[in-house]
Amino acid sequence: MESQIINNSKRERTELIINNVYTLPVMPEVLSNVLALINNEKTTTSELSREISKDQSLVVKILSIANSPYYGLQKIVSSIDFAIMILGYSELQSIVTALAILELLKNKSDKYLDQKEFYIHSYLTGLLAKRIAYDLGYVDSDKAFIAGFIHDIGISIVHRFMHSSFVRIYEEVQQNNIPMIEAEKNVLGMTHEEVAKFLLNKWNLPDAISNAVNFHHYPSKSKEDRYLPTIVHISDYLIYKTFGNKYYWDKDLVFDKEVLDVFRFDSVEDVDNFVNNYVLTLIEQANELGAKIEAD
Repeated sequence: MESQIINNSKRERTELIINNVYTLPVMPEVLSNVLALINNEKTTTSELSREISKDQSLVVKILSIANSPYYGLQKIVSSIDFAIMILGYSELQSIVTALAILELLKNKSDKYLDQKEFYIHSYLTGLLAKRIAYDLGYVDSDKAFIAGFIHDIGISIVHRFMHSSFVRIYEEVQQNNIPMIEAEKNVLGMTHEEVAKFLLNKWNLPDAISNAVNFHHYPSKSKEDRYLPTIVHISDYLIYKTFGNKYYWDKDLVFDKEVLDVFRFDSVEDVDNFVNNYVLTLIEQANELGAKIEAD
């Protein structure tokens, strides 16, 4: 009983901090303008291309995503004009939305969280989620990309706005050899999934995306749609299987067996056989992205 009271107190304190985060940076002007143009039915491809081209970092990221093997395009996308034509406005909106959210919460790297590795992990999960959604017949692959891309955004929120708590979480993971979500409950009274959901709801993101982010570790706990959380979970699981503990925040991640039936898997071995088809492409994409970030 006493431990529950303590946990509730920690949770209330964490919610108060998140609810009073008034120091969120303004979305970069180019990203904001691009989203506004995409949402305007009168926008031409040339107008959109000109605006995107004002930010070469954004150009590189969009082209990197468009040329990802997970999109399966037959031609190299070498220009923003071509990317817009191939991807379409809806797909481009998904990409820019995810990039905008990550940009809003970007922080300096330190010993506790390497921003480059965090971005690569986020990027790969988004691409995988989109591709797996397509292969499993899930119709909202755009939502799968965004949900996968921002699934761990709660980690970034805690790192930036509750840094002393993040340090304590990191130390508990390292010293006590426990999963990060367990350490988060000990320190914050909630997990990074719940932290993210709290803020995503404030930003009025679609419920489907917020729900997928909130249950990406244990999609079986979702009382709503379990398809999208399961897709993100499968993507996260594959990255853990492929890279081991490189991304320590997913330390000891296990597959949620309660959602095997969502896509008619009979066992975790079936899931492993399914995701193994993506491993080589995943490694190649991670290496390619890492090299591009170094070059930038």
